[in-house]
Amino acid sequence: MGSEFCFIKYGTDKKSNKLINDFEFHELFTGIILFRDKTNVSKFENEKYNAFLIGNIYNISTIRSILGTLDGRSSVLSDVEVVLSIREKFGNSILSIAEGDYCLFIEDKKGNLEVITESRGLNLVNLVQTDSIWITNSLKIVGIVEEEKAFDFKPEIEIVRKSLKPDNFSPIRNVSRLKPGTINKLAFDTQGYPYLEVKYIASSVDENSFDIKRSVLLDIIDSELRSSISRLSKNNETIGIPLSGGLDSSLVTALSSQYFNKIKTWSIGTELSNEFEFSQIVSDHLGTEHEIKILSEDEIISGIVKSIYHNEIFDGLSSEIQSGLFNIYELAKGKVNSLITGYGSDLLFGGILEPRKFYIEPNKILSEQVYRTKWTGEFSTHGAVNYGLNVYHPFWTNNLISLCNNLDPYYKIRDNEVKNILREYADSINLLPKEIVWRKKIGIHEGSSVNKSFAKIIGTEVNNYQDKTRFSYSIYKEFLTGRLSIEEANQNKLREIIKRN
Repeated sequence: MGSEFCFIKYGTDKKSNKLINDFEFHELFTGIILFRDKTNVSKFENEKYNAFLIGNIYNISTIRSILGTLDGRSSVLSDVEVVLSIREKFGNSILSIAEGDYCLFIEDKKGNLEVITESRGLNLVNLVQTDSIWITNSLKIVGIVEEEKAFDFKPEIEIVRKSLKPDNFSPIRNVSRLKPGTINKLAFDTQGYPYLEVKYIASSVDENSFDIKRSVLLDIIDSELRSSISRLSKNNETIGIPLSGGLDSSLVTALSSQYFNKIKTWSIGTELSNEFEFSQIVSDHLGTEHEIKILSEDEIISGIVKSIYHNEIFDGLSSEIQSGLFNIYELAKGKVNSLITGYGSDLLFGGILEPRKFYIEPNKILSEQVYRTKWTGEFSTHGAVNYGLNVYHPFWTNNLISLCNNLDPYYKIRDNEVKNILREYADSINLLPKEIVWRKKIGIHEGSSVNKSFAKIIGTEVNNYQDKTRFSYSIYKEFLTGRLSIEEANQNKLREIIKRN
């Protein structure tokens, strides 16, 4: 289910004893690799190397089918063997079709290390340098062992100054984030200092917009969304969906109603506002088993704090948005195995744009925000896994992201409306009421007023995301160094930390 792992080079010393009870150990030539009990691992070993496919490739059956055209044994190969074989036959670029929260870790018999990362920010991998060298997607593991001396945190001003950062940004000086969608080889210079040789899996995308017929575009959107949703029905009779009653979550729910026997939906709100009226319209129309929840201030801040802890988020906007999802994880725990969301659609189809505003380069703005998700941790699956859930985002696929990157803005913003083509698609399939299809866009954190509640709790203005990032970063540092446990993170303790910082 999960993807949490940690490799420690030259790490078989007594320090790793702190991890024995919580991790499964594998001895390698140059160190040890550790996995949580929930981590999904496919392992392969031969005379040349050890290879671990960590996490999940959602479209592994598609990749297996492609390999099957050349190799009749593809149906009996393990997942990691499929990936290794198709790479050998087609080259590195074929790996760009893989979708999921995966990481491919390879150590050859000479001790050379190669780490291949996914491209969409679902599994953020780091190189950490302390007395040892670590490669991990969970910095808390390093903190458990190294404690206070584990990390050299950057000053707060560097974190809050700019909201746009490179996709390998780390708020810690001795931590290098591996760029998403890359092949990373760990090497050492003449003095024994480590460095990374980095190569992109696929070439960069052309930024020029292209013409595409409306009918073709509607067919592509339909095919992509149905493909992502239908493949989940093979292993899930029941699916869970966070349902706000907005276009994205409603559309995902409508399509899911054609593939799953039962759908459970949840809507959250606060004392300040909610969208229950609209989510109920969708639930009644599609026949879902629906539950609503008014969140208290304690639950809102708890969702924020849990997102910081599990997904290792230090950005204020991202932790705020994740609060709602983490509260839905709590509601869905034990009731479904998997959740699907409408998350990401706004960044692709223009939902973050202001309908009445003129933009010279709307695609540039959207592209910057898509790129931003590669370092924020908001798409990390660690949090959902902690609740025993798989979480999937049907809009967040390589094909749809590439398509929308260069899509003519005419399809995204015009006539005082945004997400035009997605609304037209929803209208064309005739599964939702018109009032939902053409409803005004509201953000997931705005419709429930989580943004206002967050601001009130920490004593700032609603749109002061520098203060929200200051809060998130201060809690992030406490968690990573072990000064704060998730069990201790109540409002009184958080106020102490805010005051101290």
